[in-house]
Amino acid sequence: MADDSDAIPGRMTVLLSSWVFIFASIFLLAEFIAIHEASPTTCNVLGTLSDLGWAIGFILLIDWLVFHIFPAFGASRRALTGATLKLIASVLFLLQPVAGLLAPSYGLPGVGIPWSNLVGILFFHAGNCVDAVGMCFSFDTKAPLAWWNWPALGMWVYCAATWLLVAGNAIFFFSIAAPWGPGVDVGGAAQHVEALQEGGASLLLIGSVIYTAWASRAREMNTQTDTSPMISPLAYGSDP
Repeated sequence: MADDSDAIPGRMTVLLSSWVFIFASIFLLAEFIAIHEASPTTCNVLGTLSDLGWAIGFILLIDWLVFHIFPAFGASRRALTGATLKLIASVLFLLQPVAGLLAPSYGLPGVGIPWSNLVGILFFHAGNCVDAVGMCFSFDTKAPLAWWNWPALGMWVYCAATWLLVAGNAIFFFSIAAPWGPGVDVGGAAQHVEALQEGGASLLLIGSVIYTAWASRAREMNTQTDTSPMISPLAYGSDP
């Protein structure tokens, strides 16, 4: 459990969520790699594990915000909006692999419901953009690699990840023939889907590692002085 030496209220909750995100990212990357090598069932199992991880992680994150950060530093609509958008995204992500496992004959063969991943990543990216912009206000430009800047750095990595995933999912979805997709001729863009997906998943993993390192190191940080950057709610991504 966290003690008074922790620099982050509810540190163990955000640390747990960060570890869950690491495993969710690993399963997502494994799913993208397996798409071209493994059976649809294997891919759907990996996708389900990944998506459950994202959902559990964001439930923990919202718990951390509402029950630990908000009481300590004040409520933030922006922070809660970003986390909620990503929780909704996680539920949308789950539709595709779960449908593929429970009703493999429904939808696009080997894929299932193709639209849910695209809509989900749009929600996920919207949440990341909300957080990435909001956390710019917490960034200490005088010490860009300082520990208290790691949440902002991690969020910017997350945002870069979802830019790639939005592009990859959009290209894939719009190339799907009717009735399950628009059937747009995406030309040579289709050859970049694999790289975009695997690159996005890799960046999600890197961002999750940054957050895990931030929460892990918090125990060592001293916040006894009023000049500590961690005193500011901005360091937790709250509204300015």
